[in-house]
Amino acid sequence: MLICIGLMSGTSMDGIDATLMKTDGKQYIKSGITLSISYDSDFKIKLREAETLVRSAKINIASKEVINESTKLHAKLVRLLLKKANLIPQNIDLIGYHGQALYHNPAEGITIQIGDGQLLSNLTGIKVINDFRSDDIKNGGQGAPLAPLYHQALVTKINYFPVAVVNCGGIANISLITGNNNDQVIGFDTGPGNVLIDRYIRFKTENLEFFDEDGKYGLTGKVNEVALNKLIEKLSPYLNKKFPKSLDPGDLNLVEEIYNLNINDACATLENFTAYCIVNSVPVNMLPEKWVLAGGGWKNPVITKFLEEYLVKKINPIITKANEIGLDGEYMEAEIFAYLAARSFLKLPITIPGVTGSKTPSLGGILFLPQSL
Repeated sequence: MLICIGLMSGTSMDGIDATLMKTDGKQYIKSGITLSISYDSDFKIKLREAETLVRSAKINIASKEVINESTKLHAKLVRLLLKKANLIPQNIDLIGYHGQALYHNPAEGITIQIGDGQLLSNLTGIKVINDFRSDDIKNGGQGAPLAPLYHQALVTKINYFPVAVVNCGGIANISLITGNNNDQVIGFDTGPGNVLIDRYIRFKTENLEFFDEDGKYGLTGKVNEVALNKLIEKLSPYLNKKFPKSLDPGDLNLVEEIYNLNINDACATLENFTAYCIVNSVPVNMLPEKWVLAGGGWKNPVITKFLEEYLVKKINPIITKANEIGLDGEYMEAEIFAYLAARSFLKLPITIPGVTGSKTPSLGGILFLPQSL
């Protein structure tokens, strides 16, 4: 049994989540204390600038300063989590460290997350596992999503099949799970989660706001069908593509029609688009009745409302937030990397062909041992 810390900073680039977990990397999963820190505005801007540079160059040319600052913020969160849990570094076996994703292009064999695994290990005094995606991509896979095996382990614990587990972060991904065997789970990115909404809000408010908090704009807005159809048309090559498949935020773009709307209607339209992509990414004959929602995107009630509206046109859905069935919807992404760190350390696959399209199951992850600074 391993005591692990999972760390996750998503494509929304708003901060870092951390969680404590005891697991055998298989079915035993006991999550514990959680904690988050938010990035300040200056660091968010630095990350966006690094993202632009890396995406343009298609190689990791992020500055050492940004990488070190990001890593040190992760180390700070680990120390705060240990203090909250009344633990010391020697109590922890592993840190699962995703790092900050800046670019993902599996078609060209590229996936870039910044963060210094060795520095994090040195700063915390704990073994660190990072770089979870590269091995899968080298093995012909998408390198994403990494959530499905963990989602499967969670719903197996509560015998909740068949089910769709939808994580709505910057990009939304779905796990379709019919049982507890590897051939009974598939997963893929469905399209935007919050990324387009956040991008629009940052533009519209000149970086005074970063997201549609609690759906305050979208709740009073009206969906513009012209703009919605343009968004669907623009993403249709991906929506019609067979899975396995995955996305980079740069694959998702706003359309001119959105900028001609008031902020309320624009947000309602973009929130509808997120829900549309999630539901219509799944063939009708594969739609389960049970749906479990996890991730920060579901704090926006407008996305949830539109998801239900789209689903009831096709099935009689049972929609639950993860917390309603004993799971942690807010910290599930951080949990994923605690769990995958354990699996990597124990030489268990962290990706499978049915999810990523890799030729064989992929072990993945690089282990760093603490060294004296």
